[in-house]
Amino acid sequence: MGDKMESEILISVIIPVWNDKDKICKCIQALESQSLSRASYEIIAVDNGSTDGTYEYLESKNTIRLAQEKQPGSYAARNKGINLAKGKFLAFTDSDCIPSFNWLEELVKTIESDQTIGIVAGHVEFFQDNSPFEHGAAFYYEQRFSMNQAEYAKNGACVTANWCSPSFLIKDLGLFNSALKSGGDHELAKRIVSRNFSIKYSKKAEVLHPVRNEAEIIGKSKRVVGGAWDKSKSNFKLIALVYGETKRTVKKLVWASIFKEMSLKQKLSLHLLILRIFLCTLSELTKLAFGKQSSRS
Repeated sequence: MGDKMESEILISVIIPVWNDKDKICKCIQALESQSLSRASYEIIAVDNGSTDGTYEYLESKNTIRLAQEKQPGSYAARNKGINLAKGKFLAFTDSDCIPSFNWLEELVKTIESDQTIGIVAGHVEFFQDNSPFEHGAAFYYEQRFSMNQAEYAKNGACVTANWCSPSFLIKDLGLFNSALKSGGDHELAKRIVSRNFSIKYSKKAEVLHPVRNEAEIIGKSKRVVGGAWDKSKSNFKLIALVYGETKRTVKKLVWASIFKEMSLKQKLSLHLLILRIFLCTLSELTKLAFGKQSSRS
C-alpha cells in the first residue's frame, strides 16, 4: 500500500521557511487547492530554525510533510526536502509566495513536453498588500529588477521562487550548494545547462510574490552580493564585484530615467532607492573584504 502511494506522487513541492508563519500559511492554503489531483503531489515544508512559532504552526498541518534543517540557509533546507521527496519532479517556491490555482498542472505539462528540459522557470508576478493609490519606488524596483524569469531563462538561470526540475537530475548533480546563502539557484542552473539540458520559461505557471519594502530590498541586495563573494575564487574579487555592481547600477538609473509610466516624483524616488542600494552594497563588500561572514538576512 505504501509503495503504491509513493509511486502515485508525480511532483514534490519543497518550501524552505524561516520565521515566516503568516505568509507560509497563505502559501500552503494555495498549494492545498491546486487544479492537479491532490493525490499526485506532496507538500514538504522544511523549517530552518524558526523562533516565531512557524514550526509549531506547521506541526498542526496534517496535509504536509514537515522537516527541520539546523544548518542556516535556504539551500541547506531545500536539500533536506530533496532528500525526502518522493516525486518524479521537484517544484520549489518560497514561503512568502502564493502559487496560482493551476501552478503545478502547468509546471508538469511544460516539463513533460520535452525530455531535454532541465528546469521550468515559472513566472513571478509581484503584488502589493494594501496597495496605496500611488505605487512607491519599491514596487517599481521589484517589477523591473527582481525575479525576471523570462530573462533569466534566456541567460541559463532561474530563481527558486518558481522552479521545477526532474528529481533525478538534481540528485545526480549533487543538489544545491548548501554553503551559499544566496545565488545557489543560479549556480545549480548553470550546472544543469552544462549537462545540455534547457531552461523553459512558463508564463502560465505563475506564483505571486509580495513586494518587499525598501529595507527588505536592501537586505536582499546584501545577501546577493554575499553569495557572489562566497562563490568567487578570484584574488581580485573585490574589484570585480564593485565594477559589476557599478555597471548594473548605471543601467538601472538609465532605465528609471526613461520609463514613461512613472511620474517625475516616482522617478526621483526610484533613483534614490537605486543609489541607496548601491551604497549599501559597497559597504557590505567592504565588510566582507575585512572578514565579515555573508549574511542570511
